[in-house]
Amino acid sequence: MAINVSQTYSQAARLNEYATQLRNIRSKLINDRDLLNMYWQSKELKYINQAIGDIDKKLLQVASMLEGLNSSIRSAAQDIHREEEAARIAAEREAARRREEARQAAAREAAAREEARQREAAMQAEAARQAAAAKQSSQSILEKLFGNFLR
Repeated sequence: MAINVSQTYSQAARLNEYATQLRNIRSKLINDRDLLNMYWQSKELKYINQAIGDIDKKLLQVASMLEGLNSSIRSAAQDIHREEEAARIAAEREAARRREEARQAAAREAAAREEARQREAAMQAEAARQAAAAKQSSQSILEKLFGNFLR
């Protein structure tokens, strides 16, 4: 079963879309953190900022991972497609080679049949020639033996 490269590219592109969505979420999260820091002052804010920082790192990691997967999937699809194409070409060449071998074998067989037919025809011609020569010879002998008697 051949790989559908365009479908694979489409699926890989969705990973980039997800990465973009994660980066947008990250941007909104950073904006919300900045607003929170601007309008709210408390001891807990330190922990909230740390949690947001952790979430920010994770969002960046996942977005980068999705983009890397996109690239890997595209590359793998191209590799598989090239391998399938090479296998298809090799199979076509092998089929052509076999067809040519079969054609040559059929031509050799036809030539052998023609040669056998010609040998048979030559043997029949030789047999007919020998029969005619034998008849001529026997007539000549008969004529010599009984020539005076038959006249």
